[in-house]
Amino acid sequence: MSKEDRNFKNKDLDEKELEKNSKDKRDELSVEEQRELTLQRQQELAAQERADVVISPAKLVWQNFKSRKITVIGMGLFAFVLFFVFIVPFFQSSPEVNSDLRYLAPSWEFWMGNDAVGRDVFARVTIGGRISLYVGAMATLISTIIGIIIGSISGFYSGIVDNILQRFTEVVRSFPFLPLIITLSAALGTDVSEDMRIFIVMLILGLIGWTGLARLLRGQILSIREQEYILAARAVGIKDFNIITKHIIPNVVSIIIVSATLSFASNILVESGLSFLGFGVQEPGASWGLLLRQGTSNSSVIQNQPWLWFFPGLFILLTVLSVNFIGDGLRDAIDPKNNAR
Repeated sequence: MSKEDRNFKNKDLDEKELEKNSKDKRDELSVEEQRELTLQRQQELAAQERADVVISPAKLVWQNFKSRKITVIGMGLFAFVLFFVFIVPFFQSSPEVNSDLRYLAPSWEFWMGNDAVGRDVFARVTIGGRISLYVGAMATLISTIIGIIIGSISGFYSGIVDNILQRFTEVVRSFPFLPLIITLSAALGTDVSEDMRIFIVMLILGLIGWTGLARLLRGQILSIREQEYILAARAVGIKDFNIITKHIIPNVVSIIIVSATLSFASNILVESGLSFLGFGVQEPGASWGLLLRQGTSNSSVIQNQPWLWFFPGLFILLTVLSVNFIGDGLRDAIDPKNNAR
């Protein structure tokens, strides 16, 4: 083979090799582009799936609840009150009478000062807070249970049962609460123990405060009981008790929660007011209302020892405001119109 033929053959091989490399490169770029397109498509599908996910009602309520700044503030305030009332007392001693420390102003040793007999106001406020919150919570629990029972029966059965229960509700609603407390307080005198007096106040608050919830539930259940699934449950012979507890109550639980939250704040105010008037907790016990009464016993104490009424009043204000903020937030979060927005 001549030299010229060998050069021509080498040139032909070089061109084929170059063409092969170029084709491999095009194939390689094509694979990378396909990978990019596949990845992009997967991301689009994932985004579409996230957009199509159905949010549960509980999660939707929670999102609406925590999105309101006033509700978050209320939760923070109430958490602070609970910490102050239930956790702080573990790190302090019980308040003791010491006549040498009468009417001491707030200081680093006594953060909220001392009262007329030398007791630490800080410790008294924490003890009084536990009693006020306990009375408010238990009274709310009693009134909520009674309201659920009366409202459910009245709304589910209607007719003569509804008429009787509604007339009974109106009688209880119009009952004079304050004269009853005054009469009982005078009848009990000073022979009754402190625990029994607290129990009586709590019981009366619970037995009288259920009427509003009962009316709300009655109105809702009158509508729910005409729904198809309720009619179907009754048609197949399911017991009325099971229908009420398993099918109706879960549909009105949002109303119950909101009503109980707002009732809790109201009961704290009522208990504080009764103790302030002298018909609730008595010495040597403590509640925010009683401490407020002691701090406003005369004009001299109001002017010269303001810490005696300022701190109990401050905690009543913070507690009631925080609970009302939480209740309003729950009401707005549960409202279907707000969820639609």
